[in-house]
Amino acid sequence: MHYLLKVKNLVIIAIVAVTACAFASCDRNDDPFYYYDDPYYTGLLGTWDYAYNQYGVISNPYSVDSFAFYNDGTGNYAYYDNYGNWINLAFTWTSYNGNYLEIVYYGGEVQRTYYYFNGRYLVFGDYNTYDGYAPRY
Repeated sequence: MHYLLKVKNLVIIAIVAVTACAFASCDRNDDPFYYYDDPYYTGLLGTWDYAYNQYGVISNPYSVDSFAFYNDGTGNYAYYDNYGNWINLAFTWTSYNGNYLEIVYYGGEVQRTYYYFNGRYLVFGDYNTYDGYAPRY
């Protein structure tokens, strides 16, 4: 009788342990504040409007585009297409080493780029070819 009670208790403990492991995850999206102390991660958060490129050209209203980065690892890229339609593309994003960004659009396209901050601007690209984005206030 005591043997059956011990086996039953061991089975219950095993079920509890397996259940606890099933609900654990290493995915950073489970904790939107995991990188909260990383200044490069938090620096990306918000909406950024296209401002200039490596030639110093300031965008005009018809060549505007913007990126929005949210703290849950999602975002939105918006721009005018060739017909004047405003297009919104949703994506997920990950920052690596505080200087490399990977954006995966929901259609499957992947964009990878270096980034850095130049004063108040977020700059995508390297130091030779780049686009600068200003924060939207």
